[in-house]
Amino acid sequence: MMRDMKERRRSGTLLPILITLVPVLLMMIVIFILSAENAEKSGQTSGQIVRLVMGWLVPHFDELSYSEQIALAERATFWIRKAAHFSEFAALGFFLCLHLSVICRRVPIPRYPIWAFAIGSLYGVTDEIHQLFVPGRSGEWRDMLIDSAGVLAGSVIMAGILRLVSRTRPGTRS
Repeated sequence: MMRDMKERRRSGTLLPILITLVPVLLMMIVIFILSAENAEKSGQTSGQIVRLVMGWLVPHFDELSYSEQIALAERATFWIRKAAHFSEFAALGFFLCLHLSVICRRVPIPRYPIWAFAIGSLYGVTDEIHQLFVPGRSGEWRDMLIDSAGVLAGSVIMAGILRLVSRTRPGTRS
């Protein structure tokens, strides 16, 4: 193991591995922090995001009465929260796939999204278990499936990008 690290350092591959690891770890930290919020704080965070999204999606949202804004936001909250689950795990899958492609340069590209999916989905399971211990929160099977779908989407997008890049560079793998 130590010999392998020394060889990688000499060959110049250690820096790309570390650089691609940073966004993976940052996404995992963000997910962990958001999951650690108690129900009240999580609701406040979601409420702010919902109002922001509604302002973008609904023309003249600011001109609606306060009660109309609240009613509309309440109807949209579920879908926006699920989209947030999907998006944060899609980003995780995207960065995991990139990181794995740097680590395993000799492995065919189709395997990266499989491993990224497995690792990201496992992280989604641990995220839902973590929420079981947070006051007012719960772990949901539905959220685990949404997390896994997000990881899959992000991994497939990155795999597609890697395939395109490898086809445009002469002498690279596909």
